[in-house]
Amino acid sequence: DRQRNCDLAAGQLLRIHLIKLQENEYTCIQSCHHALLDGWSNPVLLNFVHELYQRLAKPKGNVKQILASIQEEDSYRKSQEYLQQANQESQEYWSNEILLIDSYPDLSGLLLVNQRKVRLNEYKLIQVHATEQHSISQSHYHDLKVFSQTNGVTINAILQYAWHKLLSVYGNSITTVVGTTISGRNLPIDNIEESVGLYINTLPLVIEHSSDKKVIDVLKYIQDKINNLNEYSNISLAKLQNAGARIFDSLFVYENYPSPKPSAESLVQLNFKQVIEELDYPLGLIAHESGEEIGIELKYVGELFSSEMISDILNNLTNLVTQLIKISHKPVSELIYLDESSYNKVVIERNQTYREYTEDKTIHQLFEEQVARTPNNIAIVYE
Repeated sequence: DRQRNCDLAAGQLLRIHLIKLQENEYTCIQSCHHALLDGWSNPVLLNFVHELYQRLAKPKGNVKQILASIQEEDSYRKSQEYLQQANQESQEYWSNEILLIDSYPDLSGLLLVNQRKVRLNEYKLIQVHATEQHSISQSHYHDLKVFSQTNGVTINAILQYAWHKLLSVYGNSITTVVGTTISGRNLPIDNIEESVGLYINTLPLVIEHSSDKKVIDVLKYIQDKINNLNEYSNISLAKLQNAGARIFDSLFVYENYPSPKPSAESLVQLNFKQVIEELDYPLGLIAHESGEEIGIELKYVGELFSSEMISDILNNLTNLVTQLIKISHKPVSELIYLDESSYNKVVIERNQTYREYTEDKTIHQLFEEQVARTPNNIAIVYE
């Protein structure tokens, strides 16, 4: 009975369905519990299966020798042992971070633009899952890539800072907290990038903003914070939350795991269906690098945010990224948070306030004349 229960449990964790559509076309559906593997693991596992199939399919492939050559993978076990050894340091690190989080207001200030009186940290029943897409490409992508390599900061860190900075501006907060998905593979473990397992984790990245620091120094500060998340990732989000209360309203995901790329000579050609993801948070920024561009998706609550506002946020985000690499050695205070079009609209078009007025009268005389013209109008309201 015990063995049968174990077999049942294993069957529930991983299921493979192979559907024959025609003689040379099949659809494979893999249903897997997240406890077994993460997004990075999928292409690693598929590459392994594909290469093994290639070897077994050869006319002279010796099945016993091929299967005997497969070595046990122990990187996952070693990574867990490494994290356990750093457990005490991890606890101390998160104790300090939680103190910063406690002083952080939620992002409800974002909703003032839409005049919605809703607290985002209490909003958990999303009715309309909406998505807006954007990209950084061509010369902007090339400049970003060169800047990243030259200054030793990842594109992940640059985009993270731009997102945090915008949330700081919109929410009027000097501290921002964003749930950050980390790969968990930055540990000093051999072959960890080729390992299959659940390494991924989502943890709060806490940023304290200062306007007098140089942009490059802030970016390196962000990079260090991201490295710390990986180093001290041996903790669950549930343990950091007080009585289950959410400690951030926004997610940031930078997907940089490898994609399976069979060669032209492969016996099997793979085509992957698009994945549909829905988040349980009011805002979620997902970025991924593909070819010569960075694709950006902003997932949001459709009943709270307008598509126009979300589009403005994404435009401001890409504009901010472009600025970061151009004025990297200048203070953060020199950043402009509007693109050229929005800046002209707010500062120039809406600021056309010049009017001709009488110059030979004092303020109180002009006031008296207005009283005479509209004696019953309300002049001022207090509270």
